[in-house]
Amino acid sequence: MGRFLDQSWDESVLNKYYRVTRALYTTQLWIPKIRAESAPKAFGASSTVEPRMWMVHYKGQVSAPEDGTYRFVGIADNILAVAVNSKTVLVAYIKDSKVPCAWTTENKNGLNDAYVPVSFSAFNGDWIELKKNQPFDLDIITGERPGGAFYSFLMVEKKGQVYPKHSSGKTLLPPFQVAPQTLPKPFVAGKIWKAEQ
Repeated sequence: MGRFLDQSWDESVLNKYYRVTRALYTTQLWIPKIRAESAPKAFGASSTVEPRMWMVHYKGQVSAPEDGTYRFVGIADNILAVAVNSKTVLVAYIKDSKVPCAWTTENKNGLNDAYVPVSFSAFNGDWIELKKNQPFDLDIITGERPGGAFYSFLMVEKKGQVYPKHSSGKTLLPPFQVAPQTLPKPFVAGKIWKAEQ
């Protein structure tokens, strides 16, 4: 995975690995704690993929709901990574699951005070200038390492915007969404991003 991220998300790096041919689509990456075997099962691959050492790659073209400076914020058990136009802008992970790659949170942006319903803090991504209706390539990877439990939460933050607070005092950032979805309380949806392709 580290080589994939460091080589501009070039899919040829993954050619030697087994891939499931069934494509799944999502409008948000907001997965509460589930069993790791749920992913291979969802892709119809529970007989060929173990519930560990797997990753899912979502990609498409999207555009921001309005002009501004944004960053992706997230956390996953075990791994979450995001690229904009093939450039890594976020790598998030739980303890002992660090991805060996050039983009490291320690050298970058630190942790966010966003509320997430798990025991680990969310990671900040790089700030990016985006324009409304100006499409960009978005790649998202999430995955599991040892098996057991899995979750993945991807949020988006706009610079200068004030967000509501959770009762814990942490910020309630909206999930990144390309279509409206019902969210469990106390989360609220933000502006919907446009899926171009």
